[in-house]
Amino acid sequence: MNKFLLILLFAYGLAVSTKDIYDNSWALIIGIDKYQNVQGLDYAVKDAQSIQNILINSLDFSKDNITILKNEEATKSRIIQEFSNITKQAEVNDRVLIFFAGHGETEDLPGGGEIGYLLPVDGDQSDLYVSAIEMNELQTISLRSKAKHILYLVDACYGGISTVGARGLNSEVTPNYLDKILKYKSRQIISAGGRDEQVIEKSEWGHSAFTKNLLSGLREWNADSDDDGFITADELGTYLRRQVPIDSENQQTPVKRRFGNDEGEFVFYKEQDNYDSTRDDDLIIESIKRTHNDDIFFNLAYYNSEILEISIQMYNPNKAISAFQFSVTGAVITEVSGGIAKDTGFMLSSSSNSIIGFSMSGSLIHRNDNSLRTLLVLKLESATRMICLDGIIFTDSDGTRLSSNGSDCLITY
Repeated sequence: MNKFLLILLFAYGLAVSTKDIYDNSWALIIGIDKYQNVQGLDYAVKDAQSIQNILINSLDFSKDNITILKNEEATKSRIIQEFSNITKQAEVNDRVLIFFAGHGETEDLPGGGEIGYLLPVDGDQSDLYVSAIEMNELQTISLRSKAKHILYLVDACYGGISTVGARGLNSEVTPNYLDKILKYKSRQIISAGGRDEQVIEKSEWGHSAFTKNLLSGLREWNADSDDDGFITADELGTYLRRQVPIDSENQQTPVKRRFGNDEGEFVFYKEQDNYDSTRDDDLIIESIKRTHNDDIFFNLAYYNSEILEISIQMYNPNKAISAFQFSVTGAVITEVSGGIAKDTGFMLSSSSNSIIGFSMSGSLIHRNDNSLRTLLVLKLESATRMICLDGIIFTDSDGTRLSSNGSDCLITY
Protein backbone atom coordinates (compact mmCIF):
# COMPACT_ATOMS: atom_id res chain seq x y z
CA MET A 1 0.00 0.00 0.00
CA ASN A 2 1.56 3.29 -1.01
CA LYS A 3 1.89 6.39 1.16
CA PHE A 4 -0.69 8.42 -0.73
CA LEU A 5 -3.36 5.78 -0.24
CA LEU A 6 -2.47 5.55 3.44
CA ILE A 7 -2.85 9.31 3.76
CA LEU A 8 -6.28 9.17 2.15
CA LEU A 9 -7.32 6.42 4.52
CA PHE A 10 -6.18 8.49 7.48
CA ALA A 11 -8.22 11.43 6.28
CA TYR A 12 -11.29 9.18 6.47
CA GLY A 13 -10.50 8.07 10.02
CA LEU A 14 -8.31 5.00 9.52
CA ALA A 15 -4.99 4.67 11.31
CA VAL A 16 -1.67 5.82 9.90
CA SER A 17 1.37 5.10 12.05
CA THR A 18 4.57 7.11 12.07
CA LYS A 19 6.24 4.45 9.88
CA ASP A 20 4.01 5.38 6.96
CA ILE A 21 5.18 9.00 6.82
CA TYR A 22 8.41 9.23 8.84
CA ASP A 23 10.67 6.54 10.23
CA ASN A 24 11.48 8.70 13.24
CA SER A 25 10.83 12.14 14.71
CA TRP A 26 13.42 14.21 16.58
CA ALA A 27 13.15 17.49 18.47
CA LEU A 28 15.48 19.96 20.18
CA ILE A 29 13.61 22.40 22.42
CA ILE A 30 15.24 25.45 24.03
CA GLY A 31 13.67 27.89 26.48
CA ILE A 32 15.50 30.67 28.33
CA ASP A 33 13.99 33.00 30.96
CA LYS A 34 16.99 33.69 33.21
CA TYR A 35 19.67 35.31 31.07
CA GLN A 36 23.06 36.03 32.59
CA ASN A 37 23.81 39.31 30.81
CA VAL A 38 20.51 40.70 29.48
CA GLN A 39 16.98 41.24 30.73
CA GLY A 40 15.12 38.01 31.32
CA LEU A 41 11.81 36.75 30.01
CA ASP A 42 8.79 35.41 31.89
CA TYR A 43 7.39 32.48 29.93
CA ALA A 44 10.06 31.13 27.56
CA VAL A 45 10.71 28.04 29.69
CA LYS A 46 7.00 27.37 30.06
CA ASP A 47 6.63 27.78 26.30
CA ALA A 48 9.34 25.20 25.75
CA GLN A 49 7.78 22.75 28.20
CA SER A 50 4.37 23.16 26.56
CA ILE A 51 5.84 22.40 23.14
CA GLN A 52 7.53 19.30 24.57
CA ASN A 53 4.21 18.14 26.06
CA ILE A 54 2.17 18.58 22.91
CA LEU A 55 4.79 16.80 20.78
CA ILE A 56 4.73 13.80 23.14
CA ASN A 57 1.02 13.75 23.90
CA SER A 58 -0.50 14.52 20.53
CA LEU A 59 1.96 14.68 17.64
CA ASP A 60 3.76 11.33 17.56
CA PHE A 61 7.15 12.35 18.95
CA SER A 62 8.82 9.89 21.31
CA LYS A 63 9.95 11.31 24.66
CA ASP A 64 13.30 9.57 24.14
CA ASN A 65 13.88 11.54 20.92
CA ILE A 66 13.35 14.98 22.46
CA THR A 67 16.12 17.03 24.06
CA ILE A 68 15.07 20.07 26.10
CA LEU A 69 17.47 22.77 27.33
CA LYS A 70 16.20 25.23 29.94
CA ASN A 71 17.87 28.34 31.35
CA GLU A 72 21.43 27.54 32.55
CA GLU A 73 21.53 24.39 30.38
CA ALA A 74 21.18 26.48 27.22
CA THR A 75 24.74 27.80 26.88
CA LYS A 76 26.18 28.51 23.45
CA SER A 77 28.47 25.49 23.57
CA ARG A 78 25.68 23.15 24.71
CA ILE A 79 23.26 24.38 22.03
CA ILE A 80 25.89 23.94 19.30
CA GLN A 81 26.63 20.44 20.63
CA GLU A 82 22.94 19.51 20.51
CA PHE A 83 22.70 20.93 16.98
CA SER A 84 25.52 18.56 16.04
CA ASN A 85 23.89 15.62 17.84
CA ILE A 86 20.58 15.99 16.09
CA THR A 87 22.20 16.16 12.65
CA LYS A 88 23.90 12.82 13.40
CA GLN A 89 20.74 11.18 14.79
CA ALA A 90 18.26 11.93 12.03
CA GLU A 91 18.16 9.65 8.99
CA VAL A 92 16.85 10.15 5.47
CA ASN A 93 13.18 9.46 6.22
CA ASP A 94 13.06 11.34 9.53
CA ARG A 95 11.76 14.74 10.55
CA VAL A 96 13.49 17.21 12.87
CA LEU A 97 11.85 20.05 14.81
CA ILE A 98 13.92 22.72 16.55
CA PHE A 99 12.10 25.16 18.86
CA PHE A 100 13.77 28.19 20.44
CA ALA A 101 12.12 30.59 22.92
CA GLY A 102 14.38 33.41 24.02
CA HIS A 103 15.98 36.62 22.82
CA GLY A 104 16.93 37.34 19.23
CA GLU A 105 19.33 40.10 18.20
CA THR A 106 20.26 41.84 14.95
CA GLU A 107 23.71 43.27 14.18
CA ASP A 108 24.21 45.91 11.48
CA LEU A 109 27.20 45.35 9.20
CA PRO A 110 29.56 48.26 8.32
CA GLY A 111 29.11 47.75 4.58
CA GLY A 112 25.34 47.39 4.80
CA GLY A 113 23.22 44.37 5.55
CA GLU A 114 22.73 42.66 8.87
CA ILE A 115 23.26 39.39 10.76
CA GLY A 116 20.64 37.79 12.98
CA TYR A 117 21.51 35.94 16.19
CA LEU A 118 19.87 33.71 18.76
CA LEU A 119 20.99 34.63 22.27
CA PRO A 120 21.96 31.67 24.50
CA VAL A 121 21.78 32.02 28.28
CA ASP A 122 25.41 33.24 28.39
CA GLY A 123 25.06 35.54 25.38
CA ASP A 124 26.33 39.11 25.55
CA GLN A 125 24.85 41.87 23.38
CA SER A 126 28.18 43.71 23.41
CA ASP A 127 29.93 40.85 21.56
CA LEU A 128 27.36 38.91 19.58
CA TYR A 129 29.89 37.29 17.22
CA VAL A 130 31.66 35.54 20.11
CA SER A 131 28.77 34.86 22.49
CA ALA A 132 25.66 34.35 20.36
CA ILE A 133 24.55 31.89 17.67
CA GLU A 134 24.31 33.20 14.13
CA MET A 135 20.98 32.48 12.47
CA ASN A 136 22.89 31.13 9.50
CA GLU A 137 23.96 28.29 11.79
CA LEU A 138 20.46 26.94 11.19
CA GLN A 139 21.24 26.77 7.50
CA THR A 140 24.41 24.85 8.31
CA ILE A 141 22.35 22.30 10.23
CA SER A 142 20.07 22.01 7.22
CA LEU A 143 23.00 21.23 4.96
CA ARG A 144 24.64 18.75 7.35
CA SER A 145 21.51 16.78 8.21
CA LYS A 146 20.22 13.80 6.22
CA ALA A 147 16.68 14.35 7.56
CA LYS A 148 13.88 14.58 5.01
CA HIS A 149 12.10 17.48 6.71
CA ILE A 150 13.41 20.09 9.16
CA LEU A 151 11.27 22.81 10.77
CA TYR A 152 12.61 25.64 12.94
CA LEU A 153 10.09 27.37 15.21
CA VAL A 154 11.81 30.45 16.60
CA ASP A 155 9.94 32.41 19.26
CA ALA A 156 12.23 35.42 18.92
CA CYS A 157 12.37 38.51 16.71
CA TYR A 158 15.43 39.26 14.59
CA GLY A 159 16.65 40.22 11.13
CA GLY A 160 19.46 39.08 8.90
CA ILE A 161 19.04 35.48 7.80
CA SER A 162 19.77 34.05 4.37
CA THR A 163 16.57 32.35 3.25
CA VAL A 164 14.34 32.29 0.22
CA GLY A 165 10.61 32.95 0.01
CA ALA A 166 8.08 30.65 1.57
CA ARG A 167 6.46 29.44 -1.65
CA GLY A 168 6.03 25.70 -1.96
CA LEU A 169 3.63 23.51 -3.90
CA ASN A 170 0.02 24.67 -4.16
CA SER A 171 -2.32 22.10 -2.64
CA GLU A 172 -5.25 23.21 -4.81
CA VAL A 173 -3.60 22.80 -8.20
CA THR A 174 -0.83 20.23 -7.63
CA PRO A 175 -1.80 16.65 -8.55
CA ASN A 176 -0.96 14.14 -5.80
CA TYR A 177 -0.06 17.06 -3.53
CA LEU A 178 0.32 15.07 -0.29
CA ASP A 179 2.37 12.39 -1.98
CA LYS A 180 4.79 14.99 -3.35
CA ILE A 181 5.28 17.09 -0.23
CA LEU A 182 6.00 13.94 1.77
CA LYS A 183 8.50 12.74 -0.83
CA TYR A 184 10.46 15.96 -1.41
CA LYS A 185 12.89 17.39 1.17
CA SER A 186 12.21 20.62 3.04
CA ARG A 187 14.04 23.07 5.33
CA GLN A 188 11.54 25.57 6.75
CA ILE A 189 11.56 28.26 9.42
CA ILE A 190 8.78 30.19 11.14
CA SER A 191 9.87 33.00 13.45
CA ALA A 192 7.87 35.17 15.82
CA GLY A 193 8.70 38.44 14.08
CA GLY A 194 11.21 40.60 12.26
CA ARG A 195 13.80 43.14 13.24
CA ASP A 196 12.79 45.81 15.78
CA GLU A 197 9.68 43.89 16.78
CA GLN A 198 9.15 42.73 20.35
CA VAL A 199 8.11 39.29 21.56
CA ILE A 200 4.84 39.87 23.43
CA GLU A 201 4.18 37.87 26.61
CA LYS A 202 1.13 38.21 28.88
CA SER A 203 0.41 36.72 32.28
CA GLU A 204 -3.19 36.06 31.30
CA TRP A 205 -1.90 33.71 28.58
CA GLY A 206 1.03 32.26 30.47
CA HIS A 207 2.80 32.23 27.11
CA SER A 208 4.12 34.48 24.39
CA ALA A 209 1.71 35.45 21.61
CA PHE A 210 3.62 33.22 19.19
CA THR A 211 3.61 30.08 21.34
CA LYS A 212 0.03 30.68 22.52
CA ASN A 213 -1.15 30.49 18.92
CA LEU A 214 1.31 27.75 18.01
CA LEU A 215 -0.29 25.59 20.70
CA SER A 216 -3.86 26.42 19.69
CA GLY A 217 -3.04 25.78 16.04
CA LEU A 218 -1.69 22.31 16.81
CA ARG A 219 -3.65 21.26 19.90
CA GLU A 220 -7.06 22.27 18.55
CA TRP A 221 -6.03 21.53 14.96
CA ASN A 222 -7.04 25.10 14.02
CA ALA A 223 -4.12 25.40 11.61
CA ASP A 224 -5.43 22.61 9.36
CA SER A 225 -6.87 25.04 6.82
CA ASP A 226 -7.96 22.43 4.28
CA ASP A 227 -9.29 19.90 6.84
CA ASP A 228 -7.29 17.03 5.37
CA GLY A 229 -6.10 15.68 8.74
CA PHE A 230 -2.58 17.11 8.37
CA ILE A 231 -0.97 20.44 9.27
CA THR A 232 1.91 21.43 7.02
CA ALA A 233 4.54 23.96 8.05
CA ASP A 234 3.11 26.31 5.41
CA GLU A 235 -0.40 26.02 6.90
CA LEU A 236 1.00 26.58 10.39
CA GLY A 237 2.93 29.65 9.26
CA THR A 238 -0.15 31.12 7.58
CA TYR A 239 -2.22 30.53 10.72
CA LEU A 240 0.40 32.21 12.93
CA ARG A 241 0.70 35.18 10.57
CA ARG A 242 -3.05 35.68 10.90
CA GLN A 243 -3.43 35.16 14.66
CA VAL A 244 -0.30 36.59 16.29
CA PRO A 245 -0.79 40.18 15.04
CA ILE A 246 -4.29 40.10 16.57
CA ASP A 247 -3.03 39.07 20.01
CA SER A 248 0.03 41.33 19.87
CA GLU A 249 -2.00 44.32 18.65
CA ASN A 250 0.12 44.38 15.48
CA GLN A 251 3.38 44.64 17.40
CA GLN A 252 4.75 41.46 15.82
CA THR A 253 4.06 39.49 12.66
CA PRO A 254 5.56 36.01 12.22
CA VAL A 255 7.76 35.31 9.22
CA LYS A 256 7.85 32.00 7.30
CA ARG A 257 10.73 31.14 5.00
CA ARG A 258 12.68 28.26 3.45
CA PHE A 259 16.34 27.39 3.25
CA GLY A 260 16.87 26.37 -0.37
CA ASN A 261 14.33 25.54 -3.05
CA ASP A 262 13.11 22.10 -1.94
CA GLU A 263 9.33 21.81 -2.27
CA GLY A 264 8.51 19.33 0.48
CA GLU A 265 6.61 20.18 3.65
CA PHE A 266 7.20 19.33 7.28
CA VAL A 267 3.96 17.62 8.35
CA PHE A 268 2.20 17.31 11.71
CA TYR A 269 -0.33 14.54 12.22
CA LYS A 270 -2.15 13.27 15.27
CA GLU A 271 -0.57 10.73 17.60
CA GLN A 272 -1.87 7.34 16.55
CA ASP A 273 -0.92 5.33 19.62
CA ASN A 274 -3.21 7.50 21.75
CA TYR A 275 -5.70 8.41 19.05
CA ASP A 276 -8.52 5.93 18.57
CA SER A 277 -9.22 6.19 14.87
CA THR A 278 -12.69 4.69 15.29
CA ARG A 279 -13.59 7.76 17.33
CA ASP A 280 -13.93 9.97 14.32
CA ASP A 281 -15.14 13.39 15.45
CA ASP A 282 -18.12 13.47 13.12
CA LEU A 283 -19.40 10.14 14.42
CA ILE A 284 -18.82 11.13 18.03
CA ILE A 285 -20.60 14.44 17.61
CA GLU A 286 -23.56 12.81 15.91
CA SER A 287 -23.80 10.38 18.82
CA ILE A 288 -23.54 13.24 21.34
CA LYS A 289 -26.28 15.16 19.55
CA ARG A 290 -28.60 12.16 19.69
CA THR A 291 -28.05 11.53 23.40
CA HIS A 292 -27.38 15.01 24.82
CA ASN A 293 -29.31 17.33 22.49
CA ASP A 294 -27.89 20.85 23.00
CA ASP A 295 -26.26 20.08 26.35
CA ILE A 296 -22.57 20.61 26.93
CA PHE A 297 -20.72 17.30 26.76
CA PHE A 298 -17.61 16.91 28.91
CA ASN A 299 -15.24 13.93 29.12
CA LEU A 300 -11.79 12.70 30.13
CA ALA A 301 -9.46 11.59 27.33
CA TYR A 302 -5.83 10.95 26.35
CA TYR A 303 -4.23 9.81 29.60
CA ASN A 304 -0.42 9.87 29.32
CA SER A 305 1.08 7.54 31.92
CA GLU A 306 4.68 8.67 31.24
CA ILE A 307 4.19 12.29 32.23
CA LEU A 308 1.01 11.77 34.30
CA GLU A 309 -1.22 14.10 32.31
CA ILE A 310 -4.84 13.75 31.24
CA SER A 311 -6.84 15.95 28.87
CA ILE A 312 -10.43 17.07 29.31
CA GLN A 313 -12.47 17.37 26.12
CA MET A 314 -15.62 19.42 25.66
CA TYR A 315 -18.36 19.88 23.09
CA ASN A 316 -20.52 23.00 23.53
CA PRO A 317 -22.92 23.48 20.62
CA ASN A 318 -25.30 26.04 22.04
CA LYS A 319 -23.98 28.87 24.25
CA ALA A 320 -20.70 30.57 25.09
CA ILE A 321 -19.18 29.73 28.49
CA SER A 322 -18.02 32.34 30.99
CA ALA A 323 -17.08 30.05 33.89
CA PHE A 324 -16.91 26.41 34.98
CA GLN A 325 -16.07 24.26 37.99
CA PHE A 326 -15.81 20.57 38.81
CA SER A 327 -14.34 18.21 41.38
CA VAL A 328 -11.91 15.33 40.82
CA THR A 329 -11.87 11.96 42.53
CA GLY A 330 -9.40 9.11 42.15
CA ALA A 331 -6.36 11.36 41.63
CA VAL A 332 -4.55 14.35 43.12
CA ILE A 333 -4.17 17.36 40.80
CA THR A 334 -0.83 19.20 40.96
CA GLU A 335 -1.19 21.56 37.97
CA VAL A 336 -3.75 22.77 35.43
CA SER A 337 -2.66 24.10 32.05
CA GLY A 338 -3.33 24.43 28.34
CA GLY A 339 -6.48 23.94 26.33
CA ILE A 340 -9.00 26.48 25.11
CA ALA A 341 -9.58 27.69 28.68
CA LYS A 342 -5.98 28.94 28.84
CA ASP A 343 -5.97 30.09 25.21
CA THR A 344 -9.11 32.15 25.83
CA GLY A 345 -7.49 33.85 28.82
CA PHE A 346 -9.46 32.17 31.62
CA MET A 347 -8.09 32.32 35.14
CA LEU A 348 -7.66 28.78 36.47
CA SER A 349 -7.77 28.07 40.19
CA SER A 350 -7.19 24.54 41.46
CA SER A 351 -6.75 22.55 44.63
CA SER A 352 -5.82 18.89 44.87
CA ASN A 353 -9.35 17.82 43.97
CA SER A 354 -11.23 20.77 42.47
CA ILE A 355 -10.87 23.21 39.59
CA ILE A 356 -12.52 26.56 38.87
CA GLY A 357 -12.14 28.48 35.60
CA PHE A 358 -13.44 31.98 34.91
CA SER A 359 -12.67 35.10 32.91
CA MET A 360 -11.58 38.38 34.48
CA SER A 361 -11.65 40.21 31.13
CA GLY A 362 -15.06 39.15 29.88
CA SER A 363 -13.69 36.75 27.30
CA LEU A 364 -15.79 33.68 26.56
CA ILE A 365 -15.29 30.13 25.35
CA HIS A 366 -17.47 30.40 22.29
CA ARG A 367 -19.88 27.75 21.08
CA ASN A 368 -18.69 25.24 18.51
CA ASP A 369 -20.99 22.58 17.11
CA ASN A 370 -18.43 21.05 14.76
CA SER A 371 -15.73 19.57 16.95
CA LEU A 372 -14.57 18.26 20.29
CA ARG A 373 -12.04 20.60 21.87
CA THR A 374 -9.52 20.23 24.68
CA LEU A 375 -10.74 22.38 27.58
CA LEU A 376 -7.61 21.95 29.70
CA VAL A 377 -4.92 19.48 30.76
CA LEU A 378 -4.50 18.09 34.29
CA LYS A 379 -1.14 17.11 35.78
CA LEU A 380 -1.48 14.29 38.31
CA GLU A 381 0.62 13.64 41.42
CA SER A 382 0.86 9.91 40.73
CA ALA A 383 -0.49 7.18 38.46
CA THR A 384 -4.13 6.23 38.90
CA ARG A 385 -6.35 3.38 37.77
CA MET A 386 -9.53 5.46 37.54
CA ILE A 387 -10.20 9.18 37.63
CA CYS A 388 -13.64 10.80 37.76
CA LEU A 389 -15.09 14.28 37.31
CA ASP A 390 -18.14 15.22 39.39
CA GLY A 391 -20.13 18.33 40.25
CA ILE A 392 -19.66 19.77 36.77
CA ILE A 393 -21.07 23.29 36.41
CA PHE A 394 -20.91 25.64 33.42
CA THR A 395 -22.38 29.15 33.35
CA ASP A 396 -23.02 31.64 30.56
CA SER A 397 -22.26 35.36 30.48
CA ASP A 398 -25.43 36.08 32.51
CA GLY A 399 -24.40 33.65 35.23
CA THR A 400 -27.08 31.17 34.20
CA ARG A 401 -26.17 27.54 34.69
CA LEU A 402 -25.91 25.60 31.43
CA SER A 403 -27.10 22.04 31.06
CA SER A 404 -24.37 19.38 30.78
CA ASN A 405 -23.58 15.79 31.67
CA GLY A 406 -23.05 15.65 35.42
CA SER A 407 -20.01 13.37 35.64
CA ASP A 408 -17.48 11.32 33.71
CA CYS A 409 -14.92 8.63 34.59
CA LEU A 410 -11.93 7.15 32.79
CA ILE A 411 -10.26 3.82 33.56
CA THR A 412 -6.61 4.29 32.64
CA TYR A 413 -5.47 0.64 32.63
